[in-house]
Amino acid sequence: MPVEAEVAQFRAPLEASAHAQALAAGRRLERRVPENRDVLYMIAVAQRHLGGISVSLATLESRHCDYAQLHQERSQACP
Repeated sequence: MPVEAEVAQFRAPLEASAHAQALAAGRRLERRVPENRDVLYMIAVAQRHLGGISVSLATLESRHCDYAQLHQERSQACP
């Protein structure tokens, strides 16, 4: 299955607010394609919804500190 199709399947639980399921699916996919920014971003979103804003930011900053979506995640950290 192409990575794009797997990413699309990963989005379904994320959009359904099944964040723990989405995080688990994202971690499995991340092992296959660790460089994929969409996968990392969706992992970060799931982490944020599970209450881990600092973990969410660290996920993106660790490999893609210039990623535009990092700004969005940072803005979620502000009260």
